[in-house]
Amino acid sequence: MSCNFTKNSSPYKGLFLAIAFTFFSVNVMADTATEDFSASGYDSDPTVLTVNASDITVNNGGEISAVTLSTTSLGTSWYCGSWYSFTLVVDGDTVVANGCSVDMDGYDLTGFTSFTITSTDEDAYSDYITMSASLSVEFTPMAGAGCTDMTACNYDSTATVDDGTCTFPIASYYDCSGELLDGAGCTDMLACNYDSTATIDDESCTFAVEGFDCEGSCLSGVNVVYYTSFYPGENSFTITDCDGNILAEMGSGYTGFNECVVLPEIYFVNLDDSYGDGWDIGSLSIGDVSYSTDGFGESFAPNGNCPNVIYTAGSYAGENSFTITDCDGNVLASMESGNAGFSGAVELPENYNISLVDSYGDGWNGGTLSVDGVDYTASGFGEDFLVGSCGLPGCTDATACNYNDSAAVDDGSCYYSTATVDCDGNCIVGSAVTISLTDSYGDSWNGGSLNVFGVEYTQVGSYGWPYTAGATETFTACVDLDTCTFVTYTAGSYSYENSWSITDADGNELASGGNEDGYLGCPSGCTNPLANNFDIEAVVEDGSCLVCIDGEEVSDANLPLGVLPDDVITITITAGDPPFAYSGEIHWELYNNGNDLIMSGGNALTVGDTESGGFAGGDYDDGEVYTRTSGCLPDGCYKLITYDTYGDGWNNNGSFGVTNQLVLY
Repeated sequence: MSCNFTKNSSPYKGLFLAIAFTFFSVNVMADTATEDFSASGYDSDPTVLTVNASDITVNNGGEISAVTLSTTSLGTSWYCGSWYSFTLVVDGDTVVANGCSVDMDGYDLTGFTSFTITSTDEDAYSDYITMSASLSVEFTPMAGAGCTDMTACNYDSTATVDDGTCTFPIASYYDCSGELLDGAGCTDMLACNYDSTATIDDESCTFAVEGFDCEGSCLSGVNVVYYTSFYPGENSFTITDCDGNILAEMGSGYTGFNECVVLPEIYFVNLDDSYGDGWDIGSLSIGDVSYSTDGFGESFAPNGNCPNVIYTAGSYAGENSFTITDCDGNVLASMESGNAGFSGAVELPENYNISLVDSYGDGWNGGTLSVDGVDYTASGFGEDFLVGSCGLPGCTDATACNYNDSAAVDDGSCYYSTATVDCDGNCIVGSAVTISLTDSYGDSWNGGSLNVFGVEYTQVGSYGWPYTAGATETFTACVDLDTCTFVTYTAGSYSYENSWSITDADGNELASGGNEDGYLGCPSGCTNPLANNFDIEAVVEDGSCLVCIDGEEVSDANLPLGVLPDDVITITITAGDPPFAYSGEIHWELYNNGNDLIMSGGNALTVGDTESGGFAGGDYDDGEVYTRTSGCLPDGCYKLITYDTYGDGWNNNGSFGVTNQLVLY
């Protein structure tokens, strides 16, 4: 046991029960032996070392002839006389009063029955001490005395009387020489130092301290360790959570602390020193962070203060929002949506405003906002609360739609009419349309959105389990329906659940789609340039496109990818400028490579009998343009034959043109 010489500011009271320990050594070749006695405790208790003559055993039954108090060790010698002193009483007589070791060593105790050494506190401070006394005993050994136990290391076959001197291996796994037996080691597989080769357990097994692994690391939580100071009895600490619950504590540095503690995100470390002179070299280690204090103590908040503004969600939390502002309108805390939640430590002034809003207008539906322990909630579209004496927040701009002449602090809530929408939401220009967003699963658009006329729309309601399949939200917008507008869809998660539609004031559907883009107010028609009925003005494909396949006009859906359709030929006749172009003399005929007539025009000659001649009696007039378009023509060679019945050509710049669907001739 170690001595403690440190001064303590608070003396210990009451009687300390000292424990005496006896040690002895025997010189078996002589009739002199020594025997030691000790006790420890605080000098102010006091501490008493008591030795009776019957406590002497080193003589092993031999007759004692002399006893001497050979040496004593009483506390620390250089403090004896100033911090404490000692009194020796033999058989009721005080031999040494308030003395030290030097006053007692060598005192003759021969024939004594009992003696005591008692501590005395000299400086009014309680000091921890250890006292020991070594006795020199002279005796006459018994005849034939010795060790008679055949299993003992010092068995004496000549001894006739056992004198109690038998010695044995200090444990079953040692031999008489004090060496470990072969195969000795730790045989417990759960021990940190388990030896798989050991066959004899030598009691050396060590185990992890509760809460720690074999390397001394915490199994859970963080290691909290107190490192002692010069005056540990003055030191104490607590670690508490936001509710004041004690997570770890130490009442005195003498007890120490080394444990694994599970700590929440927010906790407080409170160090105290009862004397008020700080922890000097002492410290408290929490993980990798060390804390100490000066004076009477100090508190630490390693991760900040506990939340004093806490939002608790009710139903439809996504509709809820709040702001807390000071009297100058500065935002101290805010939450845009209850889905995001809020829990934080907010430094609040003496006077401030709390504004609760519900976007749907049906109140917070069980939701609350706790501010410094006071719970607030809202009905309707929202409520404002004043804490202290400053004015209510609101819109202070007189040009705004929601100007509030009673508001003293502008809270940023002002909204205004626009070039297209008045304060009541009525369209100033354009037409009112309803935009409907639907989610087939009912858990919102999950980040998806629809952009109409530059405005982004998405589902903003609160969606909780159980979900409602086909959940739909609607929005009103003002749109110029005479302008072609591109509707842009942006996918979020699970976009295949999304669909949308836009209807006019009468409920007529103007546009719709799934998880895809679309158009609003755009002309529709055939947009396939390979189709016979391609419409260059069309923006929205209406599925009307027709193409020629194998001589038949069919939907372009039948045309394989990468394959051109059959052709269509258009004949354009431009009659010569009047007067005297004699366009009535014009005639033409179109044949395939099988010499089959495809079509003809002009009719100045008889079809199939052009040899009989004719005159200016056809269908064409000067200055006019005439076109004829064939039906679907299969791939092949075709010839156009042109005639002038008078034989002087097509006068005054008369001409013809041949075009097809894919190639211009």
